[in-house]
Amino acid sequence: MPTIRPHVRVLLPFATAAAALVLAGCAAPAGTAAPVATVPSAAPSAGDVVIVQMTDFHLALDPAVIAPGPHTFHTENAGQAPHSIVLDGPGVAAQRIAGVVRPGQSADLTVTLQNGAYDMYCPVGNHRAMGMEVRFTVGAAAATTPAGTGAGAGAGAY
Repeated sequence: MPTIRPHVRVLLPFATAAAALVLAGCAAPAGTAAPVATVPSAAPSAGDVVIVQMTDFHLALDPAVIAPGPHTFHTENAGQAPHSIVLDGPGVAAQRIAGVVRPGQSADLTVTLQNGAYDMYCPVGNHRAMGMEVRFTVGAAAATTPAGTGAGAGAGAY
């Protein structure tokens, strides 16, 4: 017969009792449903990824509503021309992706956003003038609008 070490003999009754309590708590009385845990929906957590879809000559953000905190802007170039992004706003002065993102490629830009209005645009050639610019607000009244339009243009990715 195997020998049980002294420290295991001491801990074994406690482990058995703990397992019994856990299993007893999981069982529901006959005729009743077991309780279901609910997870409240929350605002985006710190470190969220924002997808930046770059096409010729358009930027779209997903999600369109962005909370304050650290975020990684993951750019995906679905266009035919090389693109890039520059981000300007509270606490973020001309943050940019190094170099350009070639068609079919992606790159990341990680920044910490504060409440306020931000402007993102493509600095390559005249792409910004051709419409590759988006403005968005971080915080309670968050909205995303194409550059050069009023807030009444509607929320969403443009």
